[in-house]
Amino acid sequence: MAKQKDTKRHPRLLGLDGTWLVHRAFYVTKPHSVQYMVFGWVCKYILEHRASHVLVAFDTAKTFRHKLYAQYKGTRPVKEPGVTAPSDLINPVVKYLQSFGIHCELGGDHQADDVLHTIGCAGVEYFDEVLLGTRDKDNLQGISERCNVIRLGVSGQPDVRVDLHRLQEEYGFTPAQYLDYQTLLGDKVDNIPVIFTPAKAKKIVLAYGSLKEWLKRNPDFVEANWDALTLNRKLVKLVPDCFELEPDKYAITLLDKKRNDCRSKSYNDLRQRLNGPKRLF
Repeated sequence: MAKQKDTKRHPRLLGLDGTWLVHRAFYVTKPHSVQYMVFGWVCKYILEHRASHVLVAFDTAKTFRHKLYAQYKGTRPVKEPGVTAPSDLINPVVKYLQSFGIHCELGGDHQADDVLHTIGCAGVEYFDEVLLGTRDKDNLQGISERCNVIRLGVSGQPDVRVDLHRLQEEYGFTPAQYLDYQTLLGDKVDNIPVIFTPAKAKKIVLAYGSLKEWLKRNPDFVEANWDALTLNRKLVKLVPDCFELEPDKYAITLLDKKRNDCRSKSYNDLRQRLNGPKRLF
């Protein structure tokens, strides 16, 4: 018998980039403390953004992008044998979060960005609002009426909510245009080839409305750069369906509310809210 699809609506799903949180914690605390710091941040974001559900996304090792392009992220430092790196701490962090009842999703052949994008695309069917907490700008391509990106602040900076209006106001793009812009811009951090400078890429997208329209009018460029264009598109475009959502598994009410062995103030604040007579909202 086919599994019946969940059509019940829920208030607010918060998706968090766990890989970025691990890297952030790694550079401000000792390796054995990373799991505690990440957990505290997750609880803090749940409270601040009044989430009814939460899912933390993580990268695994190699993804389909490495198969498409062997040099993908090739400029990143190579892990030294015997030296602890952020990637070594992902599994311990996942286990620690799960021990409290926080759902984690490992990307497998995909990145945490793809997991968040899937949440943003599919989650609006189940949730009144979806928030994607990340520092990476890639997820701006998935913003919609009910899916916003929370660009997580660092060094005392506040979190910044980016919705359709702010995306248009700050960058001048729609989500689809932002993807076109990324295609031409490439990404030096991920070692994705640069086709045009930021200024030229933005000018093309805004002047013609879309990359497709500009390419129609520049057949010589298409012929000379087809391989680079198609590769970049495949590398920067996020996957909207890399796993199937199970909303009931992400409920904040599944958090272990009885544990007293955690000193995180954010956790204890959240636990009091969940144990109290008032709802989280």
